[in-house]
Amino acid sequence: MKEIIVTSNVSEKIGAQKKSGRTMILIILASFVMIVVGVVLNTTPLVLIGIITAIGSGVAFMRSVKNLEVYGYGHEGEEILRQQLHNLFPNDYIAYFGYPLKDGGDIDCVLLGSSVLYVIETKHHNGSIQYTDGGWRQVKTGRRGTAYHGNLKNPSGQVFYALHELKSFLKSKGIKLFIQGMITFTNPSVVLTIEKNPNPLIVCKIEDLAEVLSIENKKTIPQNKREQIEKALNAVSTP
Repeated sequence: MKEIIVTSNVSEKIGAQKKSGRTMILIILASFVMIVVGVVLNTTPLVLIGIITAIGSGVAFMRSVKNLEVYGYGHEGEEILRQQLHNLFPNDYIAYFGYPLKDGGDIDCVLLGSSVLYVIETKHHNGSIQYTDGGWRQVKTGRRGTAYHGNLKNPSGQVFYALHELKSFLKSKGIKLFIQGMITFTNPSVVLTIEKNPNPLIVCKIEDLAEVLSIENKKTIPQNKREQIEKALNAVSTP
């Protein structure tokens, strides 16, 4: 399978959060120095400035740590998907990773084969993931065994937005076709419960990806249209 890394938003975000964390640590250290100097010189305003700066920087540091954890999970999920697709598909498939959207976000993977064009969103959340009439819900268990809701939002809405944007882009190039949206959960510990039919989307765990795609691959894209799609997608991926 041919792989094209269009953008590396997650990697860039991880780098930015690491840089922000290092900066906050330096500011916190400087704040403590300011407090010590203020105490030695008996300068109350300097002490207060140091305390306020230390508190603000500490909050910003913890936010960077949390963001780094979230982006790290996302990056791990994308890597798992990349490896799985590499194992599943022959050389005539093309996977575009980090395909850009006009709002500054990206699609985790746009997969072009001889049969179907996919928009694939990965989620590396753990715990219990449920999709019901009430929508998506993530339930996790804390260290003391207490259940609480996780931060999973609305992956369906995310995929529908990506589908709309990609369809609009291809339509502007004179290409009309059905694009299959998919959400795949990559964390091996996740418990996935689908009580409501997610149609027209496909929702599955990463270990079920081969079976799901083998069923979908009974569809076909005419060769001339596939070449048009590839040309359009490559145009966006070319620096």
